[in-house]
Amino acid sequence: MRPASAERSPAARRRGPLIGAALALEFDYARMAAEIDACEEFFIDTPPYQRQVDGVASGLIPFRSESAANYARIDTMVERDVRRRELRGVRIFYLRNSTENDVVERSSFAVTKALPHASWSWRPELASRIPYTIECIESLPYRTLGLIRVFVCDDTFMPTHRDTDPDANPDYDRSKAVGLSLIPRTGDVGMLIWDRTRRRARELSGNALLFDDSNWHGVPMTRGRRITIRIFGEIDPTIFEDRLVDACHA
Repeated sequence: MRPASAERSPAARRRGPLIGAALALEFDYARMAAEIDACEEFFIDTPPYQRQVDGVASGLIPFRSESAANYARIDTMVERDVRRRELRGVRIFYLRNSTENDVVERSSFAVTKALPHASWSWRPELASRIPYTIECIESLPYRTLGLIRVFVCDDTFMPTHRDTDPDANPDYDRSKAVGLSLIPRTGDVGMLIWDRTRRRARELSGNALLFDDSNWHGVPMTRGRRITIRIFGEIDPTIFEDRLVDACHA
């Protein structure tokens, strides 16, 4: 991986932290999507938590990524029990394993995101199926590459949620919250992310996004399959400044 170093411009220094932006990155996304499709036997059904569905009504969550009717139709997880309804949720799998967690596939995202970046390495059973995807990810300017988790939505949506509560933990590690997403198949929808300064949800569209997942975010109902490859590691986000599209800052 290339070293990541970038000097922030005066304009960038005046802005607040990045909430999210689309990125202009040139990859063969159709080829990448085909490689992820070839890994379908590894996909794991991962319904949203019931609290993510209930949160809008309670006022805890500031916006709903889909209609109330579809929120009522989706499977949910309560404790460790799945409540089946009409609509399946997202499926996930990891492209890398961690030496510090033997059951990464069944661990919560909160647990896996806390693991050291350097503890992760490519899963050997997947490497031969995704050579181009690995090539693309390793070309990104990370100092250390960490967790990589894939989310697959098939004619479904991702309820609004956030992966870190910055109010409860204002000193959270932004290197484990600001991640890059490659989206080789978009499902004809963008991602919605909450701009709390302006009190509205913003849509980020395209095949590559950079965002801080401590902000509320979700994905509306897809039309067909949407694949999101969420990448974390040690990186200076300002290195992408000249490639940001429709950037939103706090």
